[in-house]
Amino acid sequence: MAWIRGLLRKFRRDWPDRLRYRMDRVVRPRGNLGGLPYLVATKRGLFAAGPDRHRLIAPGHYYGVSFRGDGIYCFEKLARRGRVVRYRRQGDRVTGGRVVIRDLSEGCHQIDWAGDFLYVTDTYNNRVLKYDGVYRRVGAYFPLGPCEQGRASENYAHINSLLFFRGDPYLVCHNETAKTGRGSQVLRCDPEFAVRQTFDGCGASAHNIVFLPDGTGLVCDSGGGRVLDLRGTVRAKVNLFTRGLSANGTGIVVGGSELAQRSAREQVKGKLYFFTPDFTLRGTLTVPGMVQEVRRLDEDDYSLSAYWERRSVAADPATAE
Repeated sequence: MAWIRGLLRKFRRDWPDRLRYRMDRVVRPRGNLGGLPYLVATKRGLFAAGPDRHRLIAPGHYYGVSFRGDGIYCFEKLARRGRVVRYRRQGDRVTGGRVVIRDLSEGCHQIDWAGDFLYVTDTYNNRVLKYDGVYRRVGAYFPLGPCEQGRASENYAHINSLLFFRGDPYLVCHNETAKTGRGSQVLRCDPEFAVRQTFDGCGASAHNIVFLPDGTGLVCDSGGGRVLDLRGTVRAKVNLFTRGLSANGTGIVVGGSELAQRSAREQVKGKLYFFTPDFTLRGTLTVPGMVQEVRRLDEDDYSLSAYWERRSVAADPATAE
């Protein structure tokens, strides 16, 4: 019967990933970083990239990326589950690979080290998870409360990005705009993730939060193909779904992806837009997969909480132009 043949095809397709997940097997990274400045997570692999070329580091379905010491930490979706994998960076080489956190939801998005803790946006469960330096879970926070009816709950916000800035965590609420009609928001929380302030007008189906040294906050208005500041001013406009945002004093990189039905998203391509600090476009680069995350490998990156732990800023984002 046709449905039995379909099940058999699905089993043959999925069982290698299920086995890898159960046995904590990790794909061995390929080659080296080639002197390229960015690490790009996509639905088709982890890539090193620069303005004119890219290089595959590890095949797979990756999202969040963060750094600590010589570790490169990546959220990986595998066999409809999630886990965090640690690769080791040795100069220009990426080696090893081991699972440090497992049994996560497949819907986790951005991850980031802040202080001695790794934070994971457990997007589908409306919460932020906190892990210590030996990868034990030591906290689970619900800034908008738990979802009694899962993603159908009225308070479900699809929290997908976080950044600690001046000691406070900021969260991006995607709000599933296309489904709910609600615009995206950014939440400013206290260290225990109680909401202190809400920024509305952050576009549609938003991702990413980055602060500039003057205190200006930037988000990807993904549904609008734009980058906005927290006042709603358009800073950049492209013709793709914007997701992935990295910035420092030398320039800003924005990820863009073709829109597709969920079943086809593993196959579509992405693009990196390279801007000057004032958002003048320098160039673009096509990458093989849908862009999920962009980080600078030298960690001189305004999108990383660890950067702001090493720096001080003067302006408050609520009053910055």
